[in-house]
Amino acid sequence: MPHEIAEVMDVSVVIVEELLRSEDFTLEVNSMLATRELLDLEKALETTSVEALVCLRDLMKNGSNEAVRVKAATYLIDQYRGKAPQHIKISGGKSIEDPKSEAERLRKQLGYTQ
Repeated sequence: MPHEIAEVMDVSVVIVEELLRSEDFTLEVNSMLATRELLDLEKALETTSVEALVCLRDLMKNGSNEAVRVKAATYLIDQYRGKAPQHIKISGGKSIEDPKSEAERLRKQLGYTQ
């Protein structure tokens, strides 16, 4: 709204109305509004994340059955510490202890580089 912009910029509404006729000014104002909306979204997500953690904690402690409690606890640990490395068994029966280094070895062998 022109009067809000005038207040923030500390100019008269007449000047703002004239500026609003300028496409560059309008684009700049819209960009500023979008940034403010993103910041508001980030704040909302922070609050929601805290609520989600509290909910998971409550499920972990008071879940209706053991499976629910274990799933909530596992999820919290995985998110905090990262998932435990998964062992991959390939067709030759070879167990891979470090999938990332094995993938890198195969990339080099096949001539792919990053």
